[in-house]
Amino acid sequence: MIYVECYSDITLVQSLTTVTRRGIVHEFKGKGEICNRLRNSTKSKGLIDEDPSSSQPRYVREATLDGDFTEHNIKLLHHNSTDNDLIVLCPTLEEWVLDAAKGSNLDVRKYDLPNDAVRLHRLINLSLVKFERLLEDLKTKSNRLKTLKRLLERQ
Repeated sequence: MIYVECYSDITLVQSLTTVTRRGIVHEFKGKGEICNRLRNSTKSKGLIDEDPSSSQPRYVREATLDGDFTEHNIKLLHHNSTDNDLIVLCPTLEEWVLDAAKGSNLDVRKYDLPNDAVRLHRLINLSLVKFERLLEDLKTKSNRLKTLKRLLERQ
């Protein structure tokens, strides 16, 4: 099971992996609720934004760093007691994707998406088809997305 924060995260996970929609749980209440779900499950994964300006749930603070993929702005946190992984995109999904596009020489405006993280955040869930098209091109070009795919599929 993979717990995610929003519909754009679902699109990201489905674009990169073979996980079916039934294997992805969307939590409307954000990363705190994802952490609660992980606390009560085993061998699961969560995908959250770091959101450095917001407070971090205790579950995040209690986790051990299992992989620091700084060059890809990803942190992999692990809880040994539940064998859960928490994948953290830094600082936010929108900035992370925009950086991936820039690093792959893709102009997100070609996909009718804004090249500003704040505007992208406001529009991304209204433009999931456009976002999906961008991800389709990025997943073969971006080491950042390849790394995320590997972490999402990790056993």
